[in-house]
Amino acid sequence: MSNFQDAKTWFKMALSDIKRIISNFKEPDYAACIYRIQFCCEKILKGLILLYGAQFKKIHTPSIIIKTEILATQSKLSKAEKYQLTEIIDDASILEDLSTIPRYGLEENGQFIEPEAIYDKNSVLSILPQLINIIKNLIEILKTKKISMWKQFIEDFENGYKGLQDLVA
Repeated sequence: MSNFQDAKTWFKMALSDIKRIISNFKEPDYAACIYRIQFCCEKILKGLILLYGAQFKKIHTPSIIIKTEILATQSKLSKAEKYQLTEIIDDASILEDLSTIPRYGLEENGQFIEPEAIYDKNSVLSILPQLINIIKNLIEILKTKKISMWKQFIEDFENGYKGLQDLVA
């Protein structure tokens, strides 16, 4: 498969996660929502890595690849793209720093604490802006690509962006 086809697949999966984030928030299932926020971010970044012609192996910190393989090596990036990718890296780093806690919880003072006991509505509202900003920058990047296959993705991500913004409004 081509990088574009693979990027398309990652973006489709991210769009599916956006729907789940909104649904989980409304249920409310905040632990699942946090997990999906982190997972959606990871999928968007993996799509971007492929979009820019780079590759990755199994990794849960794709912002590192964007920083080292794209920003540091691709000299033809526009000033706007550099800015957008840097913004994405900064926001993704916050979500990546959650590590495995959204999936598995954590151990504190010899006791296991499940994700459902860690995350609440305020937790979601505190990290959701990072994903919203990642999506906003992704949309701008896709618009600069001027490839017809991205037109529907731009529209779908714009709808997801609006849906997520409604949660924090």
